[in-house]
Amino acid sequence: MNPVDQKETLSIDLSRFEEISHSFFEKLSGEKVLSFNIYDQNEQIIFHAGKAISREEIQEQSKQGVRFFIPRISEKVGNYDYEIFSRDKLQILAENTASTYSSVRKTGKMTYEQYVNTHRDMIELLNSLKSEDRYGGVLGLLKDINDFDYYTYVHSVNVGLLAMIYQYKTSYNADRIRSMSMAGYLHDIGKLRIPKEIVDKPGMLSKQEMAVMLEHTREGYRILADIEKYAPQKKISDLIKYGALFHHRKYMLYGYPNRKERDGVSREFYFKLPEEVRILGICDMYDALTTNTPWRKGTEPSTALRAILNASNYYFSVSDVHLFLKALALSLNRGRDFIDEGSFVMIEAGGRTMGKEQQTPTTYEFARVIENFKGRPVNPRIEVFYDATLNKKRNRIQIDLRSDNYRKIVRVIDNPRMTAMLRKLFMKEN
Repeated sequence: MNPVDQKETLSIDLSRFEEISHSFFEKLSGEKVLSFNIYDQNEQIIFHAGKAISREEIQEQSKQGVRFFIPRISEKVGNYDYEIFSRDKLQILAENTASTYSSVRKTGKMTYEQYVNTHRDMIELLNSLKSEDRYGGVLGLLKDINDFDYYTYVHSVNVGLLAMIYQYKTSYNADRIRSMSMAGYLHDIGKLRIPKEIVDKPGMLSKQEMAVMLEHTREGYRILADIEKYAPQKKISDLIKYGALFHHRKYMLYGYPNRKERDGVSREFYFKLPEEVRILGICDMYDALTTNTPWRKGTEPSTALRAILNASNYYFSVSDVHLFLKALALSLNRGRDFIDEGSFVMIEAGGRTMGKEQQTPTTYEFARVIENFKGRPVNPRIEVFYDATLNKKRNRIQIDLRSDNYRKIVRVIDNPRMTAMLRKLFMKEN
C-alpha cells in the first residue's frame, strides 16, 4: 500500500489517538505484556492490552499497510459538581428492574420482550449523557438497600451504570457502549435461578450452598442464550453472555466457573477474555464494596478504590485496574484523589524490553507520594527510596508517573504497622 492509499484510509480520530512509529513499536515486542491497546488507522484494536507481541507480528501488519496508534493521554480536567444521572431516573430504573427480575425469578426465564424493554431503559439513560460527562460528572449509585431481594435489582442497576460510564469515558463506539451497559446490567441475571434462601443468606454459605451459588454464572449464560430462541432477528452479543458467565474469573485467584484451573492457567485464561468482561469484574467488586446491604455496611468510595488498586496482580491485572481507575476514580470520588499525598505505595517496575531478547525483570519498590496532579488519580509524583525485591535501601529518586511508562502503583500501604516501618526507613538518611 503506498502512502497516498494509507492517507485515504486514515479514519481514526487523531484528537484521541496518536501514531507511533514502526521502530518504536518494535521496542515493545518480546515478552513484555502491553498495558494498552494498539489500534490501526480504522480505530480497530489489532493488539490487545495484557498480551505480548512479537516482531514478526508487527512486521506482518506493517507489510499490509497497517499504521499503529495508541490512546492519547487526556489533559482535560472535568467538573465534578454535578450528578451524571438524576436520582429520579435511577429510582425508576431500579423499580422497572425489580418488576422484570421478579417475573424472571418466578418463571426462570427472561422473555425477548423483557430483554427489549430492559435494553430500551438503558439506552434512554445512555442517550441522556452529555459530552462533558466524558471528562467530569459524579456517578451516583443507588446505595440504600432495605431488603435482600431488592439488593439484586439495585446491584444490577449499579454495575450497569458503572459499565456504561466506563465505556462512555474510554470509547466513542456506540455499539460497544450499549453492549457494555447491558453486560453490566445483566451480569447477575443467573442469581434469579438460585434459591432465594441461598442468595439472601447473611452468613457464611455451607459447602453445598456455595456449590449451588457458583452455578449462577452458568445459569446467567443459559438464560441469555435462551432469549435468542425467541429473538426474531438480532441476537444477543457474545459480550453480554460472556459478562454473565465470566465476571467472577480472576487473575491469580481461581475465580469461577472452572475453579480447578491453577494459577498459570488462570492468568492465561484471564487474558483470553475480552477486556470489557475483565472490567465488569472490577465494576462488580466496586459496587459490592460500597453498597449497604442488610448484613453489612458499605465502604466509602476512596476506601473501595484503594482496595481495588490493592487487588492488582491478584484479583485483577495491573493494567485492567489502572484502566478502571483512570476512567472512573474521579467520578466516583467526586473529583478527589483517593491516594493522599504523603502515603506510602508499592511500585511495580521493569519488564522493559532492552533488545530483541533481553528484558529487564519485574521488580518492586516502595515510594512515597510527593505530589498529586489534578485529573491524574494514579499518576502522582513519587519518591522511590527502597528496593522491595532486594530488601534494601536504594538511592532516592523522584519520578513523575505521568511520563514513566515502566512504573505503576500496585499497592497503597494502609496497614499501620507497615506504614510505621516505611516511615522509619524513609526518614533515615541514605
